[in-house]
Amino acid sequence: MHRREAVRLASTLDPSVVLYSDLDNALRWIEADRIEVERHLEELPADFVVIGRTDRAMNACPRRLRDTEAIVNHIYQLATGRTWDLMFAVRAMSPEAASVVVEHGSEDTIANDVEWPLIVEQGGLGVAYRDADGLSYRIRQDFDADADDHDDDPIQWVARVEIANLHAQTLKRILDAWQPGRHG
Repeated sequence: MHRREAVRLASTLDPSVVLYSDLDNALRWIEADRIEVERHLEELPADFVVIGRTDRAMNACPRRLRDTEAIVNHIYQLATGRTWDLMFAVRAMSPEAASVVVEHGSEDTIANDVEWPLIVEQGGLGVAYRDADGLSYRIRQDFDADADDHDDDPIQWVARVEIANLHAQTLKRILDAWQPGRHG
């Protein structure tokens, strides 16, 4: 819900592009490669752009993210044919796409990562994907650390599985609405 509200508030500024990102992700991306950020926002290839991680950036992520996010990305690929990195929550959108997100988005968890591109496309607007090397992951406790070292913590794994499950359940809800009864 807070993510949609952020998009709504950004839309009131009459922008040419609305960028949604978790603030820590955006700041780390700007710090890592400001030129890449600018390049991705100069001209959008569609009304809604999912910006994900390159293979190099994904391989730098902790294993618990790579393994659990791969499942969600695979489900999305089976449903759409697209091999996109969905769970990093960086989205660039036209004002029209932002309006669709605000008016038709209903997912009040971080699983709107998978909902937004699907509802924008269902609304008749174009969706596209770009990847970025400068996207990286840290939990709050590790902002000053060189690397995340929590892959040996079972609770951290449980948390990532729970997040992946939210995304999978959202995909199921949307897919069931598109083709009732097909997905059990």
